[in-house]
Amino acid sequence: MVNYFGAGKISVLAENSTLFRVESIKDLEVVINHFELSFVEPRHQKFKDYLLFKYAFNIVKNKEHLTLEGIRQIISIKDSLN
Repeated sequence: MVNYFGAGKISVLAENSTLFRVESIKDLEVVINHFELSFVEPRHQKFKDYLLFKYAFNIVKNKEHLTLEGIRQIISIKDSLN
């Protein structure tokens, strides 16, 4: 199976079930950069969820999640996701 992103891992779980897993910040950044170019409808809830996810990603990438305030921000983002 071809990995479109060149990052992460693809596993076939069953005939009609596939899992895409990203296990590193570097690989996740590749996927996020792809979505930066792919979203065409910014009014949809999925786009808003993506922006929240990207914000949480940046908190982790910048190691701000190692602070109490950073953890609080991530929890708040999680509670806001659809």
